[in-house]
Formats: sequence, C-alpha cells, structure tokens
Amino acid sequence: MKFSYVEEDLSSDNFDPTRDVGSVREYAFGKNKIIAERKDPYGLWFLHFEHGTVPEMLSGSFTSLSFAETAINSYFAKKNLEDADVKDAKPRK
Repeated sequence: MKFSYVEEDLSSDNFDPTRDVGSVREYAFGKNKIIAERKDPYGLWFLHFEHGTVPEMLSGSFTSLSFAETAINSYFAKKNLEDADVKDAKPRK
C-alpha cells in the first residue's frame, strides 16, 4: 500500500513535505487507528493503537516515518488486511 498525506494549510513557500513531517500521524483501518508518534530527544517514531495493544511486530521504535510505514504495511500484509484503509495518513491536530 502507498501512503499519502492529507495536508493542512501548507501555503508557506518554505514547506518541504520530505523534510517537514509533523510529529503525529494517524492511519485508520476499520474502527481503529494506528498512531505513529515521534518522541524522545532523538526523534524516534513509536506506534500505538487507539484501541487495543500493539502487536510485537509493530512494537519498538523506528528511525523514520517511512520505516514505520513499512512496518505497518508488513503487518497488514501478514494479517491479510490488504483492504484496510491506511492510504491516507492524517496529521493529528
């Protein structure tokens, strides 16, 4: 699955989507969400579910959002959830 971002008002000429990534992203699937959040002083990404516990495959930290998204894709492929609606990552306000 390919991820795309729902961008807010990003009219600034200095905005670069490859560099200026918000610190929280939500990936909806079914009635639940996976939330990717950048934390700690090193900017590592952590995943958690809005409802429920994080499976071992998604636990730990990721050095970039793209690595976290790869883990999410692998999780859905392994669980045969290819129809999950995770293509639109939304910045959390």
